[in-house]
Amino acid sequence: MKFFFSILFLQCLAVPDLSNVVSLSKTFNSLVITSTSGIGVYDLNSKTVSTFFSTVNPKYGVLSPDGTRIFYFKNNKDLCYYNIPSHEEFYLTTLDFTPEKLGVGQRSLMIKGSGKQMLLDYSGFPIPDSLKERYYNFASEEVKKSINLPPILNPNGNLVPFSTVLFDSLSNLIFVGTRGYGVFLYSRPRGNYVDSVILGLPKVQEIIACGFKKDTLYLLTQNSLTKLSINLKSQIYYPTNLEPTENFLAMDAKDSTLFLISSKGRIYTLWKERIVFDNKLDINPAKVFEFKDGKILFQEGNSIKLMTIDGESLMALNLPSNYEKVKASITKSGIPILLDGKLFLYQKDSLFALSKKPDLDERIFDFVAKDDTLWAITFDKLLKITAKETIAYPLPFQEPEQIICSMEGNLYVIKGQFLATFTGEDFNLQSLPLLEGKILSILPLENQRFFITTNFVYLCQ
Repeated sequence: MKFFFSILFLQCLAVPDLSNVVSLSKTFNSLVITSTSGIGVYDLNSKTVSTFFSTVNPKYGVLSPDGTRIFYFKNNKDLCYYNIPSHEEFYLTTLDFTPEKLGVGQRSLMIKGSGKQMLLDYSGFPIPDSLKERYYNFASEEVKKSINLPPILNPNGNLVPFSTVLFDSLSNLIFVGTRGYGVFLYSRPRGNYVDSVILGLPKVQEIIACGFKKDTLYLLTQNSLTKLSINLKSQIYYPTNLEPTENFLAMDAKDSTLFLISSKGRIYTLWKERIVFDNKLDINPAKVFEFKDGKILFQEGNSIKLMTIDGESLMALNLPSNYEKVKASITKSGIPILLDGKLFLYQKDSLFALSKKPDLDERIFDFVAKDDTLWAITFDKLLKITAKETIAYPLPFQEPEQIICSMEGNLYVIKGQFLATFTGEDFNLQSLPLLEGKILSILPLENQRFFITTNFVYLCQ
């Protein structure tokens, strides 16, 4: 067994919420969106996000003319810049007054506020007025008075408040930033809004489930559903008919129709950009282990049950007592169940103890099902369990925390900040930065990967 160690850390960026707009600026065809939790650069030609990063309370983000730096303020008075090629944030200086405007020139910065004006070089050092440039690109300011533009209504018919407005005379466009609904583009010649864009991950409660189809991530919380495309365009949906004590538990996002199930056993679906009620099952699930292919595997009281989305009961297994850790999955050959470190298989109305086999007498930490093969982790091994045999692969570390089968079928074993990718016979070991929240899934793309945790979505490369 060989272990391949990567020398470099995986570089991961948390996807910020770019819908809560603080200020806007435009450098050539790049629109810089500064939000309450980060900054993103949106290419107006390709309609894609070229750069993004999270930071604390940013304001006045402006891209340098050479496209390598974004200058901005954070925590009100701290002047910083983000180096795009290296993906690093740098502190420059702290002002002794509150800035109200930030302009970026070819070689210098202009800052205005509290009746003062100062010039700085790109390193944050003061320079004389004799080095003042003819043109500075300024970020937009907060809207403090009414703007003569048509109102914008949200899906519920409520007025969307404007947060900032950027006038661009070259394109005859007005970029309107909003609180929670991204940026709207207003055409002066046409006299109407011609486009809108909501980017990043809207601030939501804990993510409890995720799915992927047609280049789009679906992220479920207890009371909302968010669509996030791989180019970071997003949309959030709230149901209008959840009961006060009702919350979502799981979703099935693999088929053409997306289904959600709630704690009241009610089935919802996404229809015409709305979450609508579809069906009511006679169940009150406390936990849903898996929801796929029109089948729901769930726990109700001390029972594990399998039911179709139409209400047909396929299985009911009464557990003899309460277990601290219960996990189950749906496979073609049966229902594997992990009960406090012991692995069982429910098959043909009988429960078989897989952990009594000689190769499976160790405590099982976690498992996943991939087709009809079970992959389990013990103190120091990865086990491949089939009907014919069990094969053990030594892990590159001890006491793993979880095993994940990605949305594309790849296997990952995780311990703290270590990520071991199973290659079929060996492991490729990499080091992750500290990710906030438990990892729910991993989506590998061509040159990068999305890590979905209970708190954030990270883009890693």
